[in-house]
Amino acid sequence: MFPAPGATWIRARNLIYLATAAYLVAGAAAFVWLLASGNFRWLVFYLHVPGAVLLVSLAAGALWLSYCVRCEFTSGEPLQTAWQLVCAAAAVELLGEIGSQLLGRIPR
Repeated sequence: MFPAPGATWIRARNLIYLATAAYLVAGAAAFVWLLASGNFRWLVFYLHVPGAVLLVSLAAGALWLSYCVRCEFTSGEPLQTAWQLVCAAAAVELLGEIGSQLLGRIPR
């Protein structure tokens, strides 16, 4: 299930770094716009849309990675049970992120 060492995992790691850096730059730009104009619209949009997408996608990535690691162990190995629990925790985290993004909106 795992690719050759250093091939896909480096790209996946770099994608996570790139997404986090883009999120940070977009947040800084929204904050600078708030300071310059006094308008909260862009900051609120930034927190509602890109922030929600990033949090849910990072939780989905954690679930996928933990599932891939769990599949590398044969049944009966002690670490397979541990990684099943990690995978279950990642699934609960993903459901919690989705639920908090869907149910956490303030009605207008």
